[in-house]
Amino acid sequence: MSRAARWIDEEADLLAVVLRSQIDLRFWADYVSTGPDEAAFLNEVNIDAQELHEKMDKASPGALQPLPVRMGKRIKLTRSNDEEEYAFCVVAGFPASRSELARLTG
Repeated sequence: MSRAARWIDEEADLLAVVLRSQIDLRFWADYVSTGPDEAAFLNEVNIDAQELHEKMDKASPGALQPLPVRMGKRIKLTRSNDEEEYAFCVVAGFPASRSELARLTG
């Protein structure tokens, strides 16, 4: 936080990125530490690489070396309620359709 205090008179965007990253890191560290099912989330980056490799291989067959191991399957995350779904859309920057926005905001 001492760094944050030094940035008080500077642009807010860098400070926002740093603080957001710290908040995200804290949340995910707590989350993946709760158990093995939650820790499976850590494989998502490997699954991202696997899916990218598959798409690139489909676009240019035979141009890539095969990946050494199959990484697993993506975890399907669900929102617990409409409020959480709306918050996710807002934070992620996903535009909701007008009908969906009306349904979520009541």
